[in-house]
Amino acid sequence: MFNSTTCRESARYSGFSLVELLVVIVMAGVLATAGYSLFREQSRVNQSQRNLLEMQGNGRAALNFLTQSLSHAGFGCSETNASFILFSNNASSQGPDVVTVLYGSDHVATTTNNSTDSNIVPISLVSGKTVNVSNEVSFYPSIRPNKAYRVTTSGTSITLNSEVEYVPGGAKVFRVFPVEYRQAGNVLQRTDSVGPAIVAYEVVNFQMAYSTVNPPVWREDSGAINNPRAVWLYLILRTREPVAGVRHGQQFVLPWNNATSFAVANAEDGLYYQEFQAQVWIRNAN
Repeated sequence: MFNSTTCRESARYSGFSLVELLVVIVMAGVLATAGYSLFREQSRVNQSQRNLLEMQGNGRAALNFLTQSLSHAGFGCSETNASFILFSNNASSQGPDVVTVLYGSDHVATTTNNSTDSNIVPISLVSGKTVNVSNEVSFYPSIRPNKAYRVTTSGTSITLNSEVEYVPGGAKVFRVFPVEYRQAGNVLQRTDSVGPAIVAYEVVNFQMAYSTVNPPVWREDSGAINNPRAVWLYLILRTREPVAGVRHGQQFVLPWNNATSFAVANAEDGLYYQEFQAQVWIRNAN
């Protein structure tokens, strides 16, 4: 038989009490806070990993590009004892270096007389060859065999955009293609006759050393280098986006000179910094 009294008593004690609801709400808040903290930390870790992978890929790509470029310095020139590399080195101030690489095309003319402190050089063209205005040329032998000059007037003598210090009669005139690598702000640029192009982003420093002997003895002095055999590339890159919790206090040491250590200028907390390096052997060196 149906007992209405029993039913009313059961309904009276069904559901949650206020204390139970408060306990559930507090526990849900604790779990939500823990979940959000875990999500935020995991997001930070993922962002750090993405930044590191991006920087490492950027650095490896830059080294591969520079290695390919410098290893072929002087390619196309018949004089293998001129490797066509010019350094502007700022090692004393630890500022970024500049390097110009020349790629030869062919032997287009020969000088007919000595030229000293002049931008006009008399030449005799090789049969079937021409030297046109806006061509870049280099001379071998000369005091500065790795220097490129732009031709502004052509004919039986060529007028250059700057003076040659000394070029003897009978020197070969090569048509060449100079390519300059320099750091501009936080990017590493490659500049040729077409214009600048970016090799790497977020570059903090760009340093180089070279050797003219084998086994290598590394040097950092500037100027046109007589037949370099190898180049040591050194880059410091940083991540693109800051991440909370990263503290920077790293000191870097030039790999060819342990006595030279330096901190990154204007280093920022939140960014990772990493060095990339490679030794490049020049194929056209004797």
